Amino acid sequence: MRLLADDGVIFAQADDREGHYLKVIMDEVLGRSNFIATFLWRKVDSPNDNKVPVTPDHVLIFAYARDTTMAKLRQKPDPSLIEAYRGPDEEGRYFRDRLLKKNGKNSLRSDRPTMWFPIKNPDGTDI
Repeated sequence: MRLLADDGVIFAQADDREGHYLKVIMDEVLGRSNFIATFLWRKVDSPNDNKVPVTPDHVLIFAYARDTTMAKLRQKPDPSLIEAYRGPDEEGRYFRDRLLKKNGKNSLRSDRPTMWFPIKNPDGTDI
């Protein structure tokens, strides 16, 4: 019996207790080669006040699809990403400096003086 059409996609969810068992069963039924990815879905957005030692706040979502479907699931280009890169540097590479420092509103030390703290150098001076 075929459960996944040539152009089909299936998503199944489980919590931490059953997720790993579900993954093994889906590999057997749908074919391990049809596995795409495991997504984590955060099911709560605030701390759980239950008086238990560990409070899981996410579930696992397993995605499966046939190769013919995957050919259609290409990431679409986003022109705004190109604008975020600077360069080229001396080696001809482009880089994105947003990963290194905050840009824009409230990014200067003078904008938020209480959010900047000195770091001691080995020689005792502050930087």
